[in-house]
Amino acid sequence: MKFYDADLLHGERLLESRLANAIIRPADYDLSRFFADDLLWTVGMKNKEAIGGQLHLTTYRLLFRSHPANRLNGEFDLFLPVVLSVRDTSFLWTRKCAVDTDTTHQEFILWGVQRFLQAIEAARAMLTVDSLSTIQAAVLARGTTLALETQNGIELANQVLAGVRKIREMSELVDNPIKAIAFMAARELFDDTVAERWSARFD
Repeated sequence: MKFYDADLLHGERLLESRLANAIIRPADYDLSRFFADDLLWTVGMKNKEAIGGQLHLTTYRLLFRSHPANRLNGEFDLFLPVVLSVRDTSFLWTRKCAVDTDTTHQEFILWGVQRFLQAIEAARAMLTVDSLSTIQAAVLARGTTLALETQNGIELANQVLAGVRKIREMSELVDNPIKAIAFMAARELFDDTVAERWSARFD
């Protein structure tokens, strides 16, 4: 769950790392209820489950990587150019923040929410009109095939992504919600709509 130098994309720098939990809704992925579900409403987590790990902020993305002591494991990126908003969603004593993109509403539990949100906004403010293409090139240069292991075998991105527009649709193809989030994030990074919106931001 740690971030290593080998994880860096070309030109990318690690800015900050936090212990964090990624929040998912098991029902969205046809998973059984968490064993303590009846009590989770007391901390604003009714019908939700927290996946423990670390959340890393870089000059290109947010990377969440789970630790092994979860019933679900994996990692996913939320690339900064596709982020529409970040905000504090804390409830009582549970410190949370939300990151929204076109296809994903992702919440994280972590301490120091306001400082972390400020760090995300500062990283986004440093991006330029060329940043999207730079990040896309760095992802492709890493050798990522954007292949997805689905319940029916291996599918290439161009066979799956064209018709999949929402996280719920992707969740029907995979056996792990973390895979669904990861794949949808990759899809968004290369979406023409995102490129148009990103360019317009600097006009």
